[in-house]
Amino acid sequence: KLKHLAVLGKLPKLKSLTIDGQWSASVEGLSSDLEYIENTTMSGSCSGVRAFGSEDSFFPSLEKLELCNLPKLKGWWSGDNNSDQEDGRLLPAFPRLCHLTIRNCPDLVSMPLCPTVEDLEIWNCNVSLRIMKSIDSGNSKLRTVSTGNMAHLRAALPIEAFQGLNRMSIGLDEKLEKLSEFKAVFRCCSSSLQQLQISCCPLSTALKHLTALKSLELDNMPSLSEAGEGVEDDGMPWRCLHSLRSLDLSHMQNMVKLPNWMRYLTTLEDL
Repeated sequence: KLKHLAVLGKLPKLKSLTIDGQWSASVEGLSSDLEYIENTTMSGSCSGVRAFGSEDSFFPSLEKLELCNLPKLKGWWSGDNNSDQEDGRLLPAFPRLCHLTIRNCPDLVSMPLCPTVEDLEIWNCNVSLRIMKSIDSGNSKLRTVSTGNMAHLRAALPIEAFQGLNRMSIGLDEKLEKLSEFKAVFRCCSSSLQQLQISCCPLSTALKHLTALKSLELDNMPSLSEAGEGVEDDGMPWRCLHSLRSLDLSHMQNMVKLPNWMRYLTTLEDL
């Protein structure tokens, strides 16, 4: 059965790569048994090209990568020791990767770094997976994030990566008890985040940091089932959303009337 793919990093013109176990179900064993992308060590994959770690030594043209429905995928290289370094050399990075999607890869713990990613989707992944290492403040290119697990997202990225974030989608995070646990993320993107989608997650006053937020979509929010819930006595967090223009409330099955906290959204234009 197929447990790895051919060496792909030596395709210098490759711009988009999608590996989907569900889509490839017709290939026997791929969806259930693929463990590594390349059957080699990290250094072996990069041999024969320019100096290790140089800009064009590893997938020089790749801009889009999707890894989906690969339950046994462990890492990029079969000889990788799943650490950030091998033989004292830094883990390779995709030099031009802009769009990264990782879905349903619960065993994936090691892959090349993605310092230039702008659009990130990460769902049902391993908390040990690291997508970026530390970056200088103000140098993050990340603009859009979609996740089903805030804990995994927070572990995969340094806090500085959220600076400049424009759009975030959080959905179906059954383990998320309080959004306040991630108030550091909201603080980091407080002046840049303009669109936020939240589905099936509890709310908290951590939203008060999102003073630049223009669009908020709330879907199936149990904590908002009662008209008075989701707001503190002082109107927090809603009175701080003084840039909010659009509010979308969907699938609020237990809501019998508009929430009282809506009176604080004085800049609202679209409901």
